[in-house]
Amino acid sequence: MEKKVLKREFSAQKVRDNYSSVAWFYNFWSDITESKAGEWLIDHAELTGDLDILDVGTGTGKILKRIALKNKKGKNTGVDLSPDMLKRAEKNLQKIGADIELKEGSAYKLPFEKECFDRVFVCFMIDLLPESDFEKLLLEFNRVLRNDGLLMISYMTFGRNAVTRFWDMMAKRFPKIMTDCRPIDLTPYLKKTGLEIRAGEYLVQNTFPSFVLAAGKN
Repeated sequence: MEKKVLKREFSAQKVRDNYSSVAWFYNFWSDITESKAGEWLIDHAELTGDLDILDVGTGTGKILKRIALKNKKGKNTGVDLSPDMLKRAEKNLQKIGADIELKEGSAYKLPFEKECFDRVFVCFMIDLLPESDFEKLLLEFNRVLRNDGLLMISYMTFGRNAVTRFWDMMAKRFPKIMTDCRPIDLTPYLKKTGLEIRAGEYLVQNTFPSFVLAAGKN
């Protein structure tokens, strides 16, 4: 049976406010629910150490730090709507010994020229945005991705048993606690936007369900 995606409205200020309120404990939250997905993305990104990489919705820079350590001869860029998150990212990314740039900006209109990145990471960001915008967002990620590049995405997805469906309930009843994150299925939108899945997997970490994928241009 097809799962219904909960409605969400996009407001740049709401996103900033939501993440400002959780910035102080976000790294702990991501450690216990999202780190497994981050490991999968990095393992499947075919990092050669000299790539141009973009992390959309970089947050505190946690995944960007791990990327940069494997990409010291390349350029590592993080973009986020939240100034509070970027301040924490700047602190977190000191003394890495890699070329790192942080920018405030929106996933809806990335401040970059077309086809300028070898890898684009989108980690637990698209699942808090309106489903009606999924195609628009994927087209924007596709725009900045080089023809032989990879789009690496993780997102909260629907639970498959009673334990993992607990998070479906949390997203429905307590959206503010979840910073509007809720379960989605992005796979039907990829082909519509000129992308195809090269690898994908359903993961569970401490009961939290997520889906991870690597996609390339058709």
